[in-house]
Amino acid sequence: MLSMIGKPVARPRPGLWPRLRLLLLIAVLALGGVNLAIIGLQSLDRPGNPEHGALLYATTFDANNEDWSQSDGQNSAGIVDGKLVLSVSNLKEGLFSILDHQYSDFDVRVNATRLSFLDEYNEIGLLFRIQSPDNYYMFKIRDSDGAYRVERCRDCKLGQADVISEWHSSPAIFSGLNVVNQLRVVAKGDHFTFYVNDQPLSLCLRGSDKFSTWSGDECLSNNKQISPELVDNTFGFGMIGVGAVSGVSVAFDEVLIYGS
Repeated sequence: MLSMIGKPVARPRPGLWPRLRLLLLIAVLALGGVNLAIIGLQSLDRPGNPEHGALLYATTFDANNEDWSQSDGQNSAGIVDGKLVLSVSNLKEGLFSILDHQYSDFDVRVNATRLSFLDEYNEIGLLFRIQSPDNYYMFKIRDSDGAYRVERCRDCKLGQADVISEWHSSPAIFSGLNVVNQLRVVAKGDHFTFYVNDQPLSLCLRGSDKFSTWSGDECLSNNKQISPELVDNTFGFGMIGVGAVSGVSVAFDEVLIYGS
C-alpha cells in the first residue's frame, strides 16, 4: 500500500501494538490509583456528612487519651484523675487542648468544672472547626457573671478574635467552683446553635453594625434582632478542642460528639 505521496507505509513490527496497549493500560491504572489516592486524602481532609444522631466520638479520659494535645509547663494541659485539666497560671493568657480528629457536621457536648481561679473574669470554652491555632470558632462562658460569648478567629492572636456575639449573662450558666456546666455546639453546614446545660442561647449578631452590642436583655446591634443561630461559612470543617483563658484551672470530662 502506498501513501498519498507515493512512499511505502511502514508496517508495524509484529507484537508492537499488544505491547503498546499493555503499557497504555498500565498507565491508565496508575493514573486511576493516583486519582483514588487524591480522593481518599480529600475525604480525610474534608469529612463527609455523618448520620444524624450517630455517635462519632466519646471519652471520659479514663484511657486512650493520646488523641488530645497535652503540654507541661507554667500553663499546662494533661490528664488528672480521669479528667482533662487545663491550668493557666498567668492572667490574660490562654491554652487549648485539641482533639486530633476532623469533623464537618456535629453535635458536641462537654462538661466543664472550674477548680480554681486567680481572675474572676476567667473564661472557659469549646473550640470547633479548628483549622490551625490561629483559625477557629470558640464558644466561651465566664465565671464572674455567668455570661457567654461566641468568637471567630481568622489569622488572629489571643484577644484579637472577631466577636460574633458579645458577652451576655444567662441564668443557664452556673457560677462558682466545682460546679459543672455542660457546653454544647451543634453545627450543620454553615448553621450553628449554642447551649449551656441543655438551654438554647440567643445571639446578638453584629449585622451591618461595627460591633455586637447587648444592653441588659436587649440587643442593640443587627436592627435589635436577636438570633437563635449563627450562619457563617468561614470554616466548613476542622477539629474540636477545649480552652481556658486568664488565670484559671478547669477540668473537662464526658466529651460526646454526635452527627447533627
